[in-house]
Amino acid sequence: MAWRRLWSGAFSFEATIGGKETFYPEYQQHPVLRVCLDTNVLVAAFATRGLCADVMRVVLAEHQMIVGEVVITELREVLVRCIKLPVATVDDIVALLRAQELVPKPRKPSDVPIRDPHDRWILASAVVGRADVLVTGDQDLIAV
Repeated sequence: MAWRRLWSGAFSFEATIGGKETFYPEYQQHPVLRVCLDTNVLVAAFATRGLCADVMRVVLAEHQMIVGEVVITELREVLVRCIKLPVATVDDIVALLRAQELVPKPRKPSDVPIRDPHDRWILASAVVGRADVLVTGDQDLIAV
């Protein structure tokens, strides 16, 4: 018996029963989630190879990525100022993200008490965008 991932995100199921191999395509479908990636995850995804880049690839391929204007603004600043990427490269990254579902800046930050006031805007963007999942490495947001 073996499980194999198909390009569509579905799973196929193979079994050998009585010496005969049987193939069951799309045996189990996974749900499409609305996923919001925090700025720190996007910075790591574009600056390095690793877990964050892998997560972003899976989200783009198999789920609905939602991106807040708040995240794009912060990401642009970090990629240019801290990572020192060329402005043209950052413009291409922003264009890629703007091609996803874009969440405008919320009218007000989240009421949830978080140490960093900027994180309240990130959380509010995820809520306004109806995110099923907020992926972050920020300990203040993880604690929520």
